[in-house]
Formats: sequence, structure tokens, C-alpha cells
Amino acid sequence: MAGRQLRLLLWKDYLIRRRKPITLAGVLWAAMVILSLYIVRTNVDNTDYPTCQFAARALPSAGVMNFLQSFVCNVNNECSALDEFEEIPSYEKSKFTQLQRQISTIITNETVIDTAANVPNALKLLATLSDIADHPLLLNITKNGLHVGDIFRNTQRAKRYLSKELDLHDDVANSVITAEVGFEAMLEGNLDRCNVNSISKTIKVENVEHLKAFVDKLCALPKKTVLTLVMGLIYEVDIGKFITMV
Repeated sequence: MAGRQLRLLLWKDYLIRRRKPITLAGVLWAAMVILSLYIVRTNVDNTDYPTCQFAARALPSAGVMNFLQSFVCNVNNECSALDEFEEIPSYEKSKFTQLQRQISTIITNETVIDTAANVPNALKLLATLSDIADHPLLLNITKNGLHVGDIFRNTQRAKRYLSKELDLHDDVANSVITAEVGFEAMLEGNLDRCNVNSISKTIKVENVEHLKAFVDKLCALPKKTVLTLVMGLIYEVDIGKFITMV
């Protein structure tokens, strides 16, 4: 009785599938695929492969070089022996590793890092100095030197002021105004207004007699009067001319 019912059930299923060819074709196609896989499996000899592992990939926290190497050097994704496992591969034969070891002492040097950080500021300074070097005023100073008269807005007025305050003859005042400015004594910081040699390092008067006369007049003045004289000359300085240079 049970066998008869099963036979009728299968026959009914067959009739339904025969009336729907698409369903039948799907069943036949699946059966053919499985049969093909079975044939291939039975005709290809089995090959034993030893257990292996894929190289670990380092995260950025392991370092930029290790992070990049772990991906670049594992493009082929080769399976290596288990005894070669490294949590963070060192890649001893890699040229990048050898290069890193050679320059690591330089890269980690704080002095080198600070110098590299200051390079942009140094370039800006060089650009500024280059602009200053091309300024006509600086070109004139480097070619002809800086003279006392070049410092003031009005050379004649500064000359008259010196003549009046120090009671100088015109030829002496003219020698002082046309004298070249020297910065040796200023840099040394030991300028002595009563010493001819000291003054000659700052104001290079060519006529020795005129220089002595100027020093004598300057030395005879009280310090307060000298301070007033200096402040008066400062008011005559053409500061704007030098500001535009920088």
C-alpha cells in the first residue's frame, strides 16, 4: 500500500514537471553541473599541501615604514611556512629596510628635525635679504660706503646744527658730514668721545687736524649737552629711507 502511494506521488510529480519544461530544464541543468564536478573530482589526483600562514599586515601604529611594507611586499599574498611567522615582518632583504637603518640615525636626530622645521623660516629670511640686497640704497652703501650726511634728511641743516652746537668752522663741519661711518667702535661698545682713535673708528674723517678739532670740541661739552646734541641729531635722521629698504 505504501509503495503504491509513493509510486503515484512520483508519477504525479513527473506529470507536473513535464507540463512545465522550464522547471524540468532547471533540474536537469543542476544535475549536469553536479555530475561534471563529480567527474572532475574523481579524475584529478589529490595533492597534499603543508600547513602555511600568510604574512601579517602591520597597522599604522607599528610605524609608517612597517605599515607600507606589509602591504607592498605582500601583493602576491604568498603562503609561507609556519616557522617563518613574524608578528611584524622585518623584511631583512628589503632595500627599504636597509635604507631605513642607514638613515634612521639622521631622521631621529632632534637637531636635524629642528633644522628641517626652521627651513621655511630660513627661506623667507633669504628671500627678504635678497630683496634688501637689490635695494638701490644698499647697493650705494656697499659700493660707496655709508657717509654721515647720508643718514640725515637734510645734510646742510645737520651740518649747520653741528657747527652751531660745537662751534666748528665750516671746513671742519664739512669734513665730519662727508666722513664715512665706521661700525667697528659701535660693535665693540667702547666708544670714547675724548679719544681720537676711538672716534676715528666711528667717523672716519680724512683730515687729521679736523678730526682732532672735532674731538676737542666734543670732549669739552658736558654729558648733558652731548645728550642734547645727540637727540637733536636723531630728530634729523631719515628713518623712513632705511625702513623702506627693509
